[in-house]
Amino acid sequence: MEQKYIIIESSELETLDWGSTYQTLDSIRMSPDNTLGIISVDVDSNYMGSRTSYTHSEIRVILEGDNWKGVVFNEDTGSSD
Repeated sequence: MEQKYIIIESSELETLDWGSTYQTLDSIRMSPDNTLGIISVDVDSNYMGSRTSYTHSEIRVILEGDNWKGVVFNEDTGSSD
């Protein structure tokens, strides 16, 4: 299955169905100010709904932006260090 990335508000973490993601609460990538997180899901996941999803290449560009400075993306695992 194809994997996509979704940016969510940190307030959604408590209600997130972690069984629909490739992460756990401990492995989610958070913005430096902890207001946003990035999760990865299967393309056909019900969690995606009308949310904007990103490919691996697209999310890497977003991680290079000012809102994500300081977040290191691990090329092998797709997680932050």
